[in-house]
Amino acid sequence: MPEAECGAVLQRLQAYASDADNPLLAVPTLAGPDSAGEEAVSRLRVGDWRILFGRTENTIQVFTVRPRRESYR
Repeated sequence: MPEAECGAVLQRLQAYASDADNPLLAVPTLAGPDSAGEEAVSRLRVGDWRILFGRTENTIQVFTVRPRRESYR
């Protein structure tokens, strides 16, 4: 990932962490929690990059950051 885009990804994650209820961030849930207790998977868009992550009350766990064309396979 180019360094400039890495900075944009980090800024978007920090913005989400500070105000997760902001409707401008548009964070859809892709998969809900399952019966085994695994957390929901959500997605943030940053240009052509997709950040797939899980969120608990105090923690954001990034699962992957991928180009858009590869993120949903």
